[in-house]
Amino acid sequence: MFSNLNYLHGQFERVVNDQEAFFGHRLFSLLYSCDIQAIDSGFDLILKDENLGNPWRSRVLCMRLALLFLNKEFKLVRSRINTIQEDALNPDDPNASIYLSLRRVVARLSEEDLNISKWTIGLIGDSHTFSMSTLLTDKSKVRYLPGLQFRLLAANQINQQKQALINAFGALQGEPRILLSLGEIDQRFLYKATNFLHDKYVADIIVKQALTFVRQSAAPWQRIYLADLPRFNSLLLTDSKSSDLVERSVSNFRNSVISECLIQNIQCCEWDSDPSNTFDRAHFLPKSYELMLNDVAAP
Repeated sequence: MFSNLNYLHGQFERVVNDQEAFFGHRLFSLLYSCDIQAIDSGFDLILKDENLGNPWRSRVLCMRLALLFLNKEFKLVRSRINTIQEDALNPDDPNASIYLSLRRVVARLSEEDLNISKWTIGLIGDSHTFSMSTLLTDKSKVRYLPGLQFRLLAANQINQQKQALINAFGALQGEPRILLSLGEIDQRFLYKATNFLHDKYVADIIVKQALTFVRQSAAPWQRIYLADLPRFNSLLLTDSKSSDLVERSVSNFRNSVISECLIQNIQCCEWDSDPSNTFDRAHFLPKSYELMLNDVAAP
């Protein structure tokens, strides 16, 4: 019980060192620590455990591949992607989504695409950072926070994601420009017919509280940019009968984010979210982000 509380309160070092803690919490605590050296050594130690069986071994390998990708070790990712037993992953497992995203993006990209490095900025966020990171010159300035959501950042009390964001900004405090990828997971929930974010009043409050926390977590000298949320995509509908409700809710949520960014002095940046540029139903190819990154990195 106490290990769960440590995780929920963002006490990541305690969780990592607690042999009784839920293994998934130990895994995410490593990532949420935002300490690159600790993450690398932690994953190496975990994978040396011969008693670690599936599905956890496959989950750990997925996370390890994600980190290799963010560190621009593309050849290693390509060579190791087939070592993961896909059938060992539950389709609803977030790690299955990571695995499929990586497999698809490396399959779609050439070596030339993967080695275009034009921009030097800090990057924090969800799995959309995979494609964005291929365009950055400095791999040490990327912090991947799986599952990052407005909903959790808006909570009144500290939690694992709020502490993770604090850690990420702390790790990149010397970087004057930070691009944040946040909100796609919250938006995806809107494609379900029943979700509390369909209430515009509730959505406005969550966005306001989350972005207030984002601004407070950054250093005063840092300029914060937020990748704009994708527009409505009918391919993501789970129930065609709710199309009008979902389209209205997606638009309202996106507008709430844009409006609150103006208040919080966060620059909301548009990018090419044309569905034809996706390599799965939610993730986009690097070329979709080129114009946005050019704007963020401009003097």
